Amino acid sequence: MRSMRSFWGVAVVLIIAVLSTLFFIVVRSQKRAVLFLSAGSLAGHEAVRHSFLEAVRSSGTRRLEVNSVSISNPADGVSTAAICEKVLALPAECIVVVGRTIAQNLVSLARKRGCSTPIVMIGVQDPVELGLVESLERPGGVATGVITVSFEDSVPARLLYTTFPHIKSVLLPFYFPQDAAKEITNKAKNAKEYLESKGVKVIVLPIDSFSESMRRVESFLEGHDMLMTVEGDGLNDTQAAGLAKLARQYGVGYFGGLMSALEEGAVLVYATALRYLAEAALSQVTQILYQNKSPSVMPILFLDSTRELVVNQKRAAELGLMVNLDEINAKINADPALESVRGRVRIQP
Repeated sequence: MRSMRSFWGVAVVLIIAVLSTLFFIVVRSQKRAVLFLSAGSLAGHEAVRHSFLEAVRSSGTRRLEVNSVSISNPADGVSTAAICEKVLALPAECIVVVGRTIAQNLVSLARKRGCSTPIVMIGVQDPVELGLVESLERPGGVATGVITVSFEDSVPARLLYTTFPHIKSVLLPFYFPQDAAKEITNKAKNAKEYLESKGVKVIVLPIDSFSESMRRVESFLEGHDMLMTVEGDGLNDTQAAGLAKLARQYGVGYFGGLMSALEEGAVLVYATALRYLAEAALSQVTQILYQNKSPSVMPILFLDSTRELVVNQKRAAELGLMVNLDEINAKINADPALESVRGRVRIQP
């Protein structure tokens, strides 16, 4: 009798284990709805979206069904708010949002409406200062996110001088989005100060509108060794490509802040490799959906190294510039301000 009770006891345990496993498999295999909200008119946002979709594909999971929602003009507060309202009403289990302006609208509306849909923000710097989360360690609401550690403003200028120390004159045009005017202006100012401390002449050229950018840059370009733009200055892929072409036309090097500029002949690029942001955001989404984690207790992720320095060797040779990877790496390793770039330099043949 005792052996029968023991048998049935073991059988019950095994049945429960099997059922639990089957339940786990079924739950894990269910498709979960994710909305991706970004500005379709901004190349940077589109690049992040494509990187996120690629991260989903390369992860091998078929459990996520990602639908994209695009905002044509984030600066239009009325239309942006209206689209965010619609997004919050859609049957999504998680929302991924790109950029400060859209995230502010979405999180604010979610609070007002008492919406509990988890939100993962990508690339929203200073979320505490913006009032989007209570703290970086414990967001305390429906939103968490992934951000990159801001580099010291002189880093691009340091990298330019480290890579090509013989340059004599740099033209630095910049266009600043309305919500980042102070940040971009400071980046341009600090780049100028650093390069001038090394004896490089720098002309800073504010651009009032995209429509005049090429004409205005062209009128100042002749006589410079290098054309340089700063990361985050509002240029899209098309404009960066246009500047690279213009620089090539005048026999000038172009140092850009978008990877896409390499395709049109930029000699140097220091820009975010978006796959790191996308993979980190996907990790947060899967933790929320499949591990039942709450954004309120998920710390904002800081990615120390998401940028890469890429040297276009072919273009450098056309400009008569020597490229020595070992020498570049040695200089970067010796400069404490360039710590985040260590191990992230590559040569494009």
